[in-house]
Amino acid sequence: MNPETDKSKFYLPSYLFDQKLSKEFCKCNYCNFCHNEPEIFENDYNYRMFCYNFAKNVEIVYNKNKENPQLKEKHCKDLESWVYKNIQGNCISSFKTNFDDIDKLNTVLNRINSDNLNQRKAHICDKELKKKFYNNELAKIKTIDDYGENYDFIKNKSDMNDSECYAFYNYLTKNSDLHKEIVDSCSKRVDGKYCPSYYRDKEYDPNELLGTLKCTEKIELSQKESMTDQRDYEACKQELLECSMFNNNKPFGITDFGFFLLIVFSIWGIFLTLLFLYSRIRNGNWSFNRLKKKQILKDTLLGNYEDEMQEDNFKNSDEDLSNIPLHITYQNS
Repeated sequence: MNPETDKSKFYLPSYLFDQKLSKEFCKCNYCNFCHNEPEIFENDYNYRMFCYNFAKNVEIVYNKNKENPQLKEKHCKDLESWVYKNIQGNCISSFKTNFDDIDKLNTVLNRINSDNLNQRKAHICDKELKKKFYNNELAKIKTIDDYGENYDFIKNKSDMNDSECYAFYNYLTKNSDLHKEIVDSCSKRVDGKYCPSYYRDKEYDPNELLGTLKCTEKIELSQKESMTDQRDYEACKQELLECSMFNNNKPFGITDFGFFLLIVFSIWGIFLTLLFLYSRIRNGNWSFNRLKKKQILKDTLLGNYEDEMQEDNFKNSDEDLSNIPLHITYQNS
């Protein structure tokens, strides 16, 4: 398997959870909060369908928070990211209306949290949605949060196959620069720099985790061999290029062996061509002479035969025609 093939997202929990939130609408226990109060969306069918998806995702997040309370903050922020992304989607035509209707989603969220099953429970998302766009800053924050979740998942995974190991190796190496940025933000405590609380107590150095992966040594050995082969290829390529440039720049002299061979083969070719033409002409004359002799012989024989016929006719002319019997037949009428 090629370790450079990036399939990490198919094994990482952050990606799988986002995929779950992005699935189409399905039946949920909180969907009734979108249509029990008609004044929330009135006759807006499109936004009501969006509300159903939102309620479905709230239920997914709350169930996930019950399973893993440590990631409650992360999952609630994933829900916010989903809203900010989809509020700008094409399902609703009026962008301003989408932006203003976040208040309606907050109304639905508050009613879900006020339900008897959720009231004053630790698994709920108690922060209201803000009116903001999903910009590069929010995308960067989500990437940092995803890295923390995925790092813990890889670290705590006791057994993994080769496909998973290669995928995790690629993910950790690709996010090494991201870790440096996180360390810089959290160490200097610069205002405006994002530093999640769980990064302050833990270290998320990808190099430490890479050393524990079973496939790291195999991948690094393969990469070294590939680099060696690449260097050998480049050296050979450069050598061939230099030889080609030297031969192209070298003057072509009369004493060159190649030029001598060219002259020899040219003369030999001319000789063979002349020999071929001579043989064709000679054979042609011989054939012509043979045919001519045949014609002369034929004409001679034919002339002798005609002379004999004329001589016989001349002799017969002296005979008495009266002695020649006449054979005439008559038909009776």
